[in-house]
Amino acid sequence: MYARLLTEYLAERPEVPFHWADNNCCHFAARWVARATGRDPMAEWPPTKSAAAARRFIRAMGGDLAGLWDRCMPRSIPATQAQDGDLMLISLDGLTLTGGTAVAVCSGRHAITQDHTGATFYVTRDRAVRAWALE
Repeated sequence: MYARLLTEYLAERPEVPFHWADNNCCHFAARWVARATGRDPMAEWPPTKSAAAARRFIRAMGGDLAGLWDRCMPRSIPATQAQDGDLMLISLDGLTLTGGTAVAVCSGRHAITQDHTGATFYVTRDRAVRAWALE
């Protein structure tokens, strides 16, 4: 149902450098949700201007990215049940120097997010540890 719209979203996405305040993996995912549903899950979040500020906000709102997104996405689902367009929390362990997790969008056998430069980044969906249905 969302495959064509996701393809359009990715094609129209401008190449903008990563920035904590307005262009990180959460913004990538939230813009997708807004495009697909008309609802911005980050509308009430304050901008964070650094990694430290983002970590403080995440801890205050749920402890980790999963807890934060649990608060703004209505339905958590097992990662294995995610369908095109659903959000996924992916493990970056072994992919980046710092590891950790990132919020991504499910697309077939992949999860799509944004890397530390702002570029679109694809990983296999088996890296997903959590998911949220759009509907």
